[in-house]
Amino acid sequence: MEKAFKLSFSAIAKVSTLCLMFSAFSANATEVMASDVTGVSVAAIVQQNGKITGTVVDTKGEPVIGANVVEKGTTIGTITDMDGRFTLEVKPGVTLEISYIGYVTQTMQATKTMKISLKEDTQKLDEVVVVGYGT
Repeated sequence: MEKAFKLSFSAIAKVSTLCLMFSAFSANATEVMASDVTGVSVAAIVQQNGKITGTVVDTKGEPVIGANVVEKGTTIGTITDMDGRFTLEVKPGVTLEISYIGYVTQTMQATKTMKISLKEDTQKLDEVVVVGYGT
């Protein structure tokens, strides 16, 4: 025996809106169940990430432009802007890797606001090759 559901236009609009709202969230989420007015259960995705902001500077306090800030073990990341600032959508407490050419890579726990000071990597910069062309 088949059971037919008769949904009103209002119920269909609510379910459609709910699906559209949650479709933009990333895979870092928790599945929850939501019920509309008709009692039909709808699976929805709720994002669990927070907004992490911070600044990356060198030992002199100058901003590091273009430093990589990545959640360790994932491809979720960003680079710093002209002022050394970054914003990243990750859970607070995840492990971040901050790196830039010529500096020691740092690993640290994410907090809501961060100020990261990168140290120069003098061991990697032990040789410089200069090529000159004359005419």
